[in-house]
Amino acid sequence: MLMQNLIVLSLVAGSLAYALWTLMPAALRQGLARKLLPLAPNQAWLQKAARQAGGCGGGDGGCSNCGDGGTPKVQTIKIHRR
Repeated sequence: MLMQNLIVLSLVAGSLAYALWTLMPAALRQGLARKLLPLAPNQAWLQKAARQAGGCGGGDGGCSNCGDGGTPKVQTIKIHRR
C-alpha cells in the first residue's frame, strides 16, 4: 500500500511540475532554466529553455518580429439606417 501511494505521489508531482512549467510565463521559465542549468548541464531541453527567446521569436522577450510594425490601415465603418 505504501509503494502504491509513493507511485501515485510521484505521478501527481510530475504532472504538477509539467503543468506549471508549461503554463509559466516565458521570461520566468527562461530565468528558472538558467538557474537550474548548473545542476543538470547535460539536459538539452533545459539548455534550449535557457536560451529560448520569448514572444514571437524576438530577442527582447517581446513581439518584435511580428509583422512590419507600421501604422495600421484606417478602415471606414458605414452605418445604414433601416
